[in-house]
Amino acid sequence: MVTDAPVSTGIMESLIGDLADRRKRKRVAVQWPVQMWKSRHPVSDALTVNVSSGGFYCCSGRPFSPGDHLTALLAIPSPGSNLESQRLTLRCEVVVLRVETSDDGHDTGVACQIRDYSVLRAGGAPEELTCSDEATS
Repeated sequence: MVTDAPVSTGIMESLIGDLADRRKRKRVAVQWPVQMWKSRHPVSDALTVNVSSGGFYCCSGRPFSPGDHLTALLAIPSPGSNLESQRLTLRCEVVVLRVETSDDGHDTGVACQIRDYSVLRAGGAPEELTCSDEATS
């Protein structure tokens, strides 16, 4: 039954809040360099805008398509050090969820979901720590 009764302010604020924050995980605004790879070939250098435990959003000079499967290498700086040898690299298998073109058409915003990851040492050797999306589901 449809009525013209007004919706209470509390319910409306709750609905708006739910729509405004559909995100499952907290995001952190960081600008980390990302190398995007497709089929073992480097395809783009990018810079993160924000990162969460489930994915990241970055700006790339190359357009991607939703559904693309990529490998992303996120260079995470070590606190208090500018040395590249002190960086931690997160190797992520990602799926592109959303693509947004900037107003000037030069950069593309790319939302990526992390499906699997491993941590690489400065020399490139994988650490013991790995996580698979299937293992955490």
